[in-house]
Amino acid sequence: MKKTALLFISCILFFVAIAQKTVTLHECIDIALQNSQLVKDATWQTNINCIALQQAQAQRLPNININLNQGTNTGRSIDPFSNQFIDQTIRFGNYGLALDFNIFNGFQTSNTIKRNRAMLQEGIKEGQLTSNIIALNVIRNYLQVISNQEIAKVTELQIVATNEQLAVANKKVAAGVLAESQLAELKAQLATEQLNIANAKNSIELAKLDLFLTMNFDPNEEIIFKAEDVVTDVNAVAADATIVYEAALKFLPDVQTVEQKKQSALLDKSIANGLRYPTLSFFANTGSTYSSSVNKTQFVPDGTTSNIITTSADNYINVGGSNYYVQQKSSVKNGLTKPFNYFNQLNANINSAFGLALRIPILNGLQAKMRINAADAAIVRVDGQLIAVKTQLRNAVERAVQHLNNANQRIVLIQQQVAALQQTVTNASIKIENGITASLDYVIAKSNYDKAKVSLIQSKYEQRFLQIIVQFYQSGSW
Repeated sequence: MKKTALLFISCILFFVAIAQKTVTLHECIDIALQNSQLVKDATWQTNINCIALQQAQAQRLPNININLNQGTNTGRSIDPFSNQFIDQTIRFGNYGLALDFNIFNGFQTSNTIKRNRAMLQEGIKEGQLTSNIIALNVIRNYLQVISNQEIAKVTELQIVATNEQLAVANKKVAAGVLAESQLAELKAQLATEQLNIANAKNSIELAKLDLFLTMNFDPNEEIIFKAEDVVTDVNAVAADATIVYEAALKFLPDVQTVEQKKQSALLDKSIANGLRYPTLSFFANTGSTYSSSVNKTQFVPDGTTSNIITTSADNYINVGGSNYYVQQKSSVKNGLTKPFNYFNQLNANINSAFGLALRIPILNGLQAKMRINAADAAIVRVDGQLIAVKTQLRNAVERAVQHLNNANQRIVLIQQQVAALQQTVTNASIKIENGITASLDYVIAKSNYDKAKVSLIQSKYEQRFLQIIVQFYQSGSW
């Protein structure tokens, strides 16, 4: 019977373990980044910028086009083959292959490629910035959940200790050694601690909701958040804000994003300046034509000729009363009449051309000037943004370093306070057992001790959060 019960309990625990899923801080960050619409938008924008870069690079390739025109003319029109006016319905066709290759256009193509590459890097940095903000919120909410869970555990242990003290007090009241009023004080302390545990559990649930919201994940009671091993370093060396700030400038995308924006603005100005330069291009084309008005046969000589002597009855001269007929000699090419079909006509009409085209801008509606002015305005604006971002970053670094240094000092003091109050509670407990002091002294001492322990937990996780932030400023990774 006992073996069956143990097997049944083991099965229950096994299925409960399967149903529950323990997640770490890094797993929560990964889930948040996967589910974030902002991160997805940044990824799509990066893909768009990548396509724009590829499109700009393709501008270096020549333009090659095939032109095919097939149609019918009715009435009086120009025969595309003979270039003469005719008054009949004809079918015509124009076919050609054209090439156009840009040789020089004021460096607009190369600067556009550089500008689009800078925009691609800008998009990547903005995506990293978005990811960092999301990760920071996840870390803050995750540590808040773990902190509240630890506070709840401490509060439960406080209730256990108070119950033990209350049991001792009940025995003393029954023995007539302790007054009922002192027992009531202990019961009031127990009620306060029970209220504290209810508030602590409520804080856990609220912190979980905030964390799930940051992760863009449906709240799930089966998920257990694994507590980190937070080690308090009482000998922590104070961080130097200047060193941390110099490192942040190298690693964080905050400033780098704006720097890429400035690079894009400078290249926009270079592109606009390119409108003032002449452009040089190479062109080449070849083509042929077809017309249905052309005879369908054509005499093709074979390279030989024949001499023909002809005499006309009207072509003579009179000498001394006698008519002498004049003989005419002509040469006629020999050959055959052959069909002149569609493809023969296309072959006979082939024409080609090639050359260089130079375009020198004189007046283009002030487009170059307006674009240069717009680029200058964008550069001034980005310079202002760069100064503001650097100022904000330096302020954030200095505040984080200052808070971390204060947290390190505060933990040392709170640890000393907890040790002292723990001794006070122990002394008060011994005095109550010996009937030397009133229970109110114990209640006050234990209340102060409990508050100090909660304050120590909060300070510990606050220090951990600040350590993560400062470390991130120094390395650029969580």
